Amino acid sequence: MDAVSYFKIANLLLHLAAFACYVAIVVEMFKHGESGWGIACIVLVCCGGQLVAFIYGWTKVGEWDISLLMLASSLCIFVGIVQVMLWVAKLGPSLGM
Repeated sequence: MDAVSYFKIANLLLHLAAFACYVAIVVEMFKHGESGWGIACIVLVCCGGQLVAFIYGWTKVGEWDISLLMLASSLCIFVGIVQVMLWVAKLGPSLGM
């Protein structure tokens, strides 16, 4: 397997983990009576629902005791950013960047 294949596998696993965190945050919204926010995040899943869930989750982290969930979600985002930076650094010259 080449580096591209490893990147694709790591990218898939990262996206699955981030989606699992998103679903868990939305479930927490429903558990704590915030069904309006939960429905909004589900409806807006393709256009910012994940960001809304992430920000709202951090605003409720102490109240809902979801610090590990929010840290995992933040870690997924951070690793995703680093992963894209590494990918561009590796493939940038071949893409004309």
